[in-house]
Amino acid sequence: MIDVVNGKVENYLDVAKELDVTVVGLKSLCFKEGCFRKFFESSKVDVIYNLETSFEKSKIFYKNSGLNHILCSLAHDNDIIIGFNFSLVLDSSDFLRAEVLSRMRQNVRLCRKFKVKMMISTFAADAYSL
Repeated sequence: MIDVVNGKVENYLDVAKELDVTVVGLKSLCFKEGCFRKFFESSKVDVIYNLETSFEKSKIFYKNSGLNHILCSLAHDNDIIIGFNFSLVLDSSDFLRAEVLSRMRQNVRLCRKFKVKMMISTFAADAYSL
């Protein structure tokens, strides 16, 4: 069974016990609280996506892409797949699209460096988004 868990860590811990494959979609609220590290530390999570939706501004020499070297090493150790949501690129406009693509590019570099498995999916809301 594949299930997508959107929300807080407490809800996830209850739901993840009976699932075969757990897909976690991170929201911007989770980035503000800093709770998403617990998803990377858990061995019950299989796929984590929407890392690029962080609304924090990027630094001068570093893009705030939602992923760093510590989270990559945790993902590699716990065999977690980093998912890239292609509908973020399709649904966004001009400047936001460029920012999402640059954050995805930064995350791909980090995943390749730390040998983390990656997945690209549309996560389409309707048939016209495919």
